[in-house]
Amino acid sequence: MSTTDIRYWGYRIDTFNRAFFLDELRQGRLRQGWGWEGQDLRYKENLAPEAHRNLRMFNEVKEGHTLLVPSLPEPHLVAIVEATEDWNRGYRFEVSDKENRSRFNDYGHIFPARLYKWFSREARPVTGDVRASLRYVGRFWNMDRHRIAIEAVKKTEQECLDKSISDEGRLKDEVQSAFRNAFNESWFRESVYGRLNEQFDNARWETVLVRVLQTLYPAPCEVTREGGRTEKSHGTDILIALPGLGAGPRHVIAVQVKDWEGSVTN
Repeated sequence: MSTTDIRYWGYRIDTFNRAFFLDELRQGRLRQGWGWEGQDLRYKENLAPEAHRNLRMFNEVKEGHTLLVPSLPEPHLVAIVEATEDWNRGYRFEVSDKENRSRFNDYGHIFPARLYKWFSREARPVTGDVRASLRYVGRFWNMDRHRIAIEAVKKTEQECLDKSISDEGRLKDEVQSAFRNAFNESWFRESVYGRLNEQFDNARWETVLVRVLQTLYPAPCEVTREGGRTEKSHGTDILIALPGLGAGPRHVIAVQVKDWEGSVTN
């Protein structure tokens, strides 16, 4: 199935029995509650009224569709699950008799699926609109409009998806990314850069560049403007000091700033 044919769904479980749902999913069975006698979705004419809300997942989820399951395998994680068969064909219904039913047997709806991977809600690749959709309180909802964002998460290495990032870190990343992209746009060069170039010349540009580089290289990196005797000793206007590995030496990038146009020789 191509990605254009895949549909995307949110699917909520009973988090009080998270370990049971995870164990079942690892065996290819995605459970749904609260299935007991009279709720077998295959027999719609005798279906108990409270089970009708599960008919949508029974009818609409097909092989290859992607489901996001909040709070699985841990409260702060979201499982990415793939349907391994059309759910109206691979569906099973299993409960014990009413007299001996345990709380685990209440989850009689069984859908064929496999655990693909999981991600932290606060992982860097997870967009705000996906996080917002995951707060929906229903047991089943459509997420097709987040197709591109979800596919990007699916293609990300698990190691990156396990790591959470703070709002401050996310803001810093997005600002840096926005400026990098902006430098490639002609409107930025002509408007923002052009106006700055009118106001700053020669050594004054060094101050601007130091502030920009301090944003791109935050602590523990150090960005300093050199001048006077220190500049003369090594011919450098700006120094970027990057921390070494462990107790190893720092790495230093030397920046020479020139206000030239045209060709440069020697």
